[in-house]
Amino acid sequence: MATDVGVGYQQLTLNANTGAYIVVLGTRLSRMVEIWEDGSANSGQGQGLQVQLPDPASPTGVQNWLPARIIEPQTQPLKIGDIYAANRGPYGGTVANGPGVQLGVGPTAATAICQIRSASALTTIVNVSEFS
Repeated sequence: MATDVGVGYQQLTLNANTGAYIVVLGTRLSRMVEIWEDGSANSGQGQGLQVQLPDPASPTGVQNWLPARIIEPQTQPLKIGDIYAANRGPYGGTVANGPGVQLGVGPTAATAICQIRSASALTTIVNVSEFS
């Protein structure tokens, strides 16, 4: 059995701002998520990101999204959640569950963390880190 190091990684290719949003799904029980635009895309030229977070007022079984935020080409990650909860052990709320995580009465489906696409007419790549 592999040892859980407390962090999971994903790399996603995003559509241009004229294309569909890509939904970022949790892969583990996460207390914080960081999203970085990867420098390997477009000769290292950041495109910026359009991000929509889940609307906490969505009815059960429905996923509505808050209005899009534009994040300029970044030098720091987009952080969602509580860094202190992620660094100080199993305290605080969670941002996402991965598929099959056992919570309460049974396994959960993967949680939508956000939906995201490039802020320009070019595609881009993001790195997603989830901290448990």
